[in-house]
Amino acid sequence: MLKPFIRIVDHQLQYNGTKSLFYTGLKGSLATEPAQETIQLFKHDTEKLRAFFSPAHFQEQGQLIQYSTRKIIELFIKTNQFLNFTSKDYARLSVVNYTFMQQIRDILHHHFPLPEQAIRAVFAVHYNQLRMFLIDTNGKDIFKKYELSEHTFEIVCAEYRPEFQICMLHLDLEQMMEPVLDIGCGHSGKLVNYLRANGIEAYGMDRMVEDNGWFMNRNWSDTKFPDNHWGMMISHMAFSNHFGHHLYRKDGKYREYMTKFTNMLHSLKVGGSFVYTPQIPFLEDVIMTSERFRVIKHGAVTTAIMKTE
Repeated sequence: MLKPFIRIVDHQLQYNGTKSLFYTGLKGSLATEPAQETIQLFKHDTEKLRAFFSPAHFQEQGQLIQYSTRKIIELFIKTNQFLNFTSKDYARLSVVNYTFMQQIRDILHHHFPLPEQAIRAVFAVHYNQLRMFLIDTNGKDIFKKYELSEHTFEIVCAEYRPEFQICMLHLDLEQMMEPVLDIGCGHSGKLVNYLRANGIEAYGMDRMVEDNGWFMNRNWSDTKFPDNHWGMMISHMAFSNHFGHHLYRKDGKYREYMTKFTNMLHSLKVGGSFVYTPQIPFLEDVIMTSERFRVIKHGAVTTAIMKTE
């Protein structure tokens, strides 16, 4: 019974995928709305909906909430890679989705036949809750541009060929200390797969990658890295871009990224390195004063920080 409702979620996300939650029309109307197919389902398959939202299907309702939460977060990140969500944020969004389902259940039991106005009203409340969720988790400033247009603009997060990344990061496959962790490896993990194909024990961490034996679906900025564990940590653009983004935002969380950077360095084995591009000059100037780490710059683009003791 769950599959039809997953299709509803997927259809709604596709229908509103390029619409801004922050844009309102002249009469206060939202750009996001229920699709006509969804409205028709609510109006004509009311009994099926009532059955699904009954206590007998509580477990499936929980699965639908988990699925919706994951897919909504993925859409937000795809729209803007600089949006950041912690594990607590996932839990909070699950509550938002649970409340939405409770509101749907209420209108199903209080209206027959179900009027379109009631359907649109409950969806409008949900979209406003999603908007408040985004503001509470990522601040107001990052969404100001989204108030100007009905449609969102894409902030591209591309994956590059492994050979290009190896060149940019100045990696020598014969000299890499294992195990290796690629921070922000991308949903395909191209570099990780390339390294493993060449006999290197490599792992990847990214919010969009599928979990398996060597890929971890995690937000690296919300992960506690164990001390003295990694032989090498690498990050092609992910760490630097996100750190720089928060550094120049008025409401940026750059102090949290400084703390995470320290945690990552301590997670290296002695003799291990954190290699990233582009460079972050002021941060590297601070590290240069430490006796425990050595800063090695490769041109004007890439930096390697080696743990010396």
